Amino acid sequence: MDTIAETIKFAGFRKKKVMAKQIQMFDDRLTEQGETLLAVCAFVKGTKKLYVTDQRILLHEIKGIVSNDETSIPLSSIGSINTISLFT
Repeated sequence: MDTIAETIKFAGFRKKKVMAKQIQMFDDRLTEQGETLLAVCAFVKGTKKLYVTDQRILLHEIKGIVSNDETSIPLSSIGSINTISLFT
């Protein structure tokens, strides 16, 4: 499954181009740092995105026009992952 294409596809009416541009800008930045973007998941309204690279997992949140918050977790620091299904 191509999560990047799926994230853009489900971005919603008139948000697909914005979502694609945001992902591309993030991917360009990661490529400059020597990372490869593997997957993307957007949360409600697209203001929060989870990026998975070959080196880390990043949670990126758009808080305003010029304000962003980012949390980075190296893959080497991840021992396990718990998931919760919202559709059960």
